[in-house]
Amino acid sequence: MDINQLKKYAQKGKKDAQFELGMCFLEGNDIVKDPQEAEKWFKQAASKNHPQALYRLGMMKIEQGDYGLAEKFLLKAVKLHYALAYKPLGYLYKGSYDPSYEDRKKASLMFYNYYHYDKFDGLEPLLATFDKHTFKNSKATHQFLIEAQDYGLIKAKYHLAMLYLSDTKYKDLKKGMDFMQSYYDATADINAARELYYLYAPKEKKYPHHKRKDAQEAQNYLTAVIDGNGILDGTEFIHDQGIYLPKTIIPIDEYFEKMLNRMKTSLAIDSDFSEHVTKDSFDVTIHFPL
Repeated sequence: MDINQLKKYAQKGKKDAQFELGMCFLEGNDIVKDPQEAEKWFKQAASKNHPQALYRLGMMKIEQGDYGLAEKFLLKAVKLHYALAYKPLGYLYKGSYDPSYEDRKKASLMFYNYYHYDKFDGLEPLLATFDKHTFKNSKATHQFLIEAQDYGLIKAKYHLAMLYLSDTKYKDLKKGMDFMQSYYDATADINAARELYYLYAPKEKKYPHHKRKDAQEAQNYLTAVIDGNGILDGTEFIHDQGIYLPKTIIPIDEYFEKMLNRMKTSLAIDSDFSEHVTKDSFDVTIHFPL
């Protein structure tokens, strides 16, 4: 269909023609490129629930920095089962365009839906928001992580390691440690250093059945965690919900000193290393009850 016929059908209100005419103006096919004219025709098609027009409008609004309208158009597109819209919505909720839109749970859901539409193109974005709740069962989780690893995505090794270390169906401590070690060697990620510390430390109980205990190796990984401003599970010095400390009971600095000493003792950190660990090594939130 030539451009004049397309204009004729578009002016008669045919939504497919309106969308196609919008694409001609957007890409400059057989006509002078004009994004404003493209947007006009996309809006007319979108008003008739044309999913591709809604998607194109969403993408245009992302480029223009109007993320509220982008979200509106893209959500309408996915409700009309236009799967390509899941991916930009995922990035929107990941905070890639504007941190104020960040919602990790929504991002993961969008990338999850996109992955089921296009497994290969969906691997990397879904892995970026992956956690143990992403898939309904460990079999699906394992399949996804193997696919991601085979595709060359290094972070898949970390998640595979955690699966082998903790999942009852796939538990294999040796395989888990090997994957974690390989991932740490490639990335120096403090999250991997933390797990390797738990695996090697003789007094740690997180992986009690792991036999390759080595106090020196444990200290090396602990050093990496502390140097990277990481925290360790089970230290009373750190609380996810903050520390609730009545003002009248004990001065703050004295409380910190006691907690820090208790942490050092519980982790069996030697005296030389402990000199580098202070309360400034950690992020702490304190709440004073009224």
